[in-house]
Amino acid sequence: MKQAALAVEELNEQVSHRLMELDHESRGLGHDTEGDEIIPDVHIYDNVLSDPTAYRELALAHSFQTFEVGSVQWHGFSACEPSGFTDWLIQMRPDLTATLSLLRQSPEGQEEAQFIHTDRSMGDWTAILYLTPDPKDGDGTDFWRHRWSGVTESHAESATAMAQEARAWSDREQWSLRQHVSAQFNRVVLFPAEYFHSRSLRENYGHDETARLTQIVFCKKKGI
Repeated sequence: MKQAALAVEELNEQVSHRLMELDHESRGLGHDTEGDEIIPDVHIYDNVLSDPTAYRELALAHSFQTFEVGSVQWHGFSACEPSGFTDWLIQMRPDLTATLSLLRQSPEGQEEAQFIHTDRSMGDWTAILYLTPDPKDGDGTDFWRHRWSGVTESHAESATAMAQEARAWSDREQWSLRQHVSAQFNRVVLFPAEYFHSRSLRENYGHDETARLTQIVFCKKKGI
């Protein structure tokens, strides 16, 4: 039994290596079109708040803290008290119910629990409001496709499948960029929570009031 298990593990490793070789060959032939996709369910709204500067000041007055879930630390979070964004979101999408609203401050060098990930466990839709007046070049939200399977969203049902999915998130070579949404002050991106996505700048940027600042709202579909 042990020999059979080792044989299966070796075969899986060989298949993975070959898939990576094929992927590199394809990109070498000019078949890589990363970031060219326009995803229909990724919705972008500009000039959302009537006074974004005042709203940002309210956001910065919050106390940003580190939360620990199991052995994982989540830095720079605060429950959001102002309702301006959630009020706008409910008016724009009356089919959704906002279930959790968080502010996120992400200074340069802040250690993050994950990069590519899915918000599937948090709800049906995710909305991100960009609150940095002069975001660093390249800032925004990226959406990803797994190179070897072609999947763009989480389908994991069991704990084992979820763990396997999570292991793949940390390996950038396994992913190709579908679409990049640029960060812009007072812009919102709204998307299905199960989509694989990440912040665009892995290392974050700024310090204190110049740090990357966003508001994240998780939503559930009404009637589900």
